[in-house]
Amino acid sequence: SLVVPNETASTIAPSLATCAKNVKCLQALATGVSAGSVELSTGASVEYDFLVVATGGRYSHPSAAIIKSFENSKTTQGRIAEIQAKASELSAAKTVLIVGGGPTGIEMACEIAQTYPQTKVTLASRGEIGQMLHQKVQKQVLARFKKLPNVTLASNTTVTPGAEGALASDVSFYTTGFVPNTEFLKGGVLGAALENNGLVKVSRDTMLVQGQTKVFAFGDITSPGLMEAPFNSGYVVGQESKKFAKNI
Repeated sequence: SLVVPNETASTIAPSLATCAKNVKCLQALATGVSAGSVELSTGASVEYDFLVVATGGRYSHPSAAIIKSFENSKTTQGRIAEIQAKASELSAAKTVLIVGGGPTGIEMACEIAQTYPQTKVTLASRGEIGQMLHQKVQKQVLARFKKLPNVTLASNTTVTPGAEGALASDVSFYTTGFVPNTEFLKGGVLGAALENNGLVKVSRDTMLVQGQTKVFAFGDITSPGLMEAPFNSGYVVGQESKKFAKNI
């Protein structure tokens, strides 16, 4: 946690290999998918009868790499060190700017404002804050922000990295520009199922990738998907998992 760095280690889930005897964990980059196998950055390949692609995504701006980190997330200790370093920077900040009025930006703004009441937090969005939420939930979110005197909401405000002007702060997070981690699918057997934005076309009834009978996709990378719901969530992924288990 950025706001409670001492708890970081306890919030990282253990390897699946410690939870199930029939699970083998491999740490590598997937570089391609062919019919019946996945190629890895180590040079090895893993054969499959059924494949599930659940690679998630990341934010395009480097300031948000701490949220969906890649490089330092390869090891538990690397991830802990990464979070603790950013937490130290955050705790010393007098002003914080968060750009993006979606669930991630909202959560970050609330946690930082509550943990550091002396820090001025600005949450900016090019649209309305929480506009992708159900109207009732959005209303509750905005009411919560009103109880936080150190938070300033800047709806309908476009912020450009490096040209923040009056919104310039000690620490900034740009939780915008979602990028699916699906580059490795281009050129392979699943390439035809990719949309221009990198999302994977699936059947919402079965979660099968378009044109495939043994390849499924879950989570943020799917289309039509939870971006239209309007965003993905652990609850919905849980429902998708039930579909997968039933269909496999």
